[in-house]
Amino acid sequence: MLILRLIEYFILRTDYTVIGEALFHKLAGILILVIFARIYKYRADEVGFSLYKCELKLAVGLLFGLVCFTIAYFVEVLITKASGSYSGLKLYVSSYSVNGNLGNQTGLLFFALCMNCLILILSSAVVGYKYGLITKITGSGFMAMGDHFVNNTLVNILHVVSENGADQLQIIRISIAQTLSFILVLVWYFYSKNHKKVLQVNESIE
Repeated sequence: MLILRLIEYFILRTDYTVIGEALFHKLAGILILVIFARIYKYRADEVGFSLYKCELKLAVGLLFGLVCFTIAYFVEVLITKASGSYSGLKLYVSSYSVNGNLGNQTGLLFFALCMNCLILILSSAVVGYKYGLITKITGSGFMAMGDHFVNNTLVNILHVVSENGADQLQIIRISIAQTLSFILVLVWYFYSKNHKKVLQVNESIE
């Protein structure tokens, strides 16, 4: 999936088209999931599509994403204000692009571009692992869907504007939000795992 994502960002470049989003690698991921679920005869609820309390789990995911991104935006605004270039927040639809024009990037600009791509790849890996943990904890993919929806929506419509342009620290914002949410989910995972062990011990004693 990482290879498909890189192909879409750097070759297909759908985020520069009317689609405005890296869409094809996600559709490919869904197709691969369906194919393997059919091959190994998994039911929909066994691969995260359980409808039990799906509305509640979706709402929790939306709230969780909003809290984490609110903190990330707050930190970004503080950093931008500290630099003396903060101009405000603006709502408008845009496409999140990471590849840029490679042919025109040299020296430090090219290095910064490479670092941004590296941060994006690492963040994507963390996000994928986080969503896997959420699905394992809740037994459903709906909370992860809600959190992911907030991530994509806010990144594309709420922008931090400075004198140097919009979203100069967008990568940092995303990294803060996803790192914070990953740590919270990881703590939740180990707590729920240990809690289940305690319950099992108590049941065996009884």
